[in-house]
Amino acid sequence: MSFSIVIPAYNESKSIAIVLGKIIETIDDAEIIVVDDCSTDNTIEVLEQFERVKIVKHVNNMGPTAALMTGFHAATFDAMVSLDADGQHPIESIEKIVNPILNDEADLVLGTRSELPRLGEKIIALAAGVSDATTGFKAMRKKCVQFVEDDIAYGGMLIVKAKKRNLRVKEVPTKVIDRMEGHSTQSNYLILKRSLKFVVWTLFNKR
Repeated sequence: MSFSIVIPAYNESKSIAIVLGKIIETIDDAEIIVVDDCSTDNTIEVLEQFERVKIVKHVNNMGPTAALMTGFHAATFDAMVSLDADGQHPIESIEKIVNPILNDEADLVLGTRSELPRLGEKIIALAAGVSDATTGFKAMRKKCVQFVEDDIAYGGMLIVKAKKRNLRVKEVPTKVIDRMEGHSTQSNYLILKRSLKFVVWTLFNKR
């Protein structure tokens, strides 16, 4: 059994080559999909150096959630793993994240961090009933993809919707490495603002 790896990328030319190199070195049979979200640097040129990588291009910058949706729809396999292009997620943990899907132990797997750096992320995790809802390191079945779209809470709504439908959600602790280059495009203020909207949303949709 194999699986698809989906990586959204926006201006990640300085780190994506290292991430892809490690994946290719470590995992033989996974499909690798990178969605370029209309980068303005040379991310596309870097991606084109990797024959094994399936590249999907956005003609407009649509944000990380839309990039994930594009990658999930392009994936061949039912089991899919998402991770960031900045090198924060350890490649050696990919199989640990996806194995509960492949072994039919879960429908959605969260690669959870030991500490959440932002107040907004802590609020989203508490409202979703997990230790880390906003992790970018996830595995899921294709039937979960419908819950990703319009998720204002960076994964929080996905988790609540999956639980409501009695899908199996599993948490797998994982380490996070400092990003190789650049900085997050999501500000503390924006995450906090969305977390408060998510709390209101859960009051009407959690049960």
